[in-house]
Amino acid sequence: MLAEARAADPPGVVYLSSPEAYSCWDIERRAPFSVEARKAWDQCFARQSRWIPTWVRSVKFVDLRSGGCALRKIPVSVSEYPDTWWLWWVPLPHIGGKPYTWFTVSIRVDINRCAVPT
Repeated sequence: MLAEARAADPPGVVYLSSPEAYSCWDIERRAPFSVEARKAWDQCFARQSRWIPTWVRSVKFVDLRSGGCALRKIPVSVSEYPDTWWLWWVPLPHIGGKPYTWFTVSIRVDINRCAVPT
């Protein structure tokens, strides 16, 4: 197992929950209310953003548990969206920042039937 994820509100939001070192969800929820939590989130995000690209491109299947439904080896589609703003980025002190790559993982499941649609 590479990682575990959990669903959250609003529906459709999924966050990494394991390994704990890369799970930033709880810290992220506290970050707007605490300088200390914001610093912790910055550190967690830095770890997570370096770790995810080391394996996410090779994901082909996931296991899913929802209520009484448990499905194994559900095919997934991973899409990668490199940040293109670096094409015009000028490293001036007042601009700063780093380019990032976004990944989306799509799965199709009929939870009512506890099945993968064909």
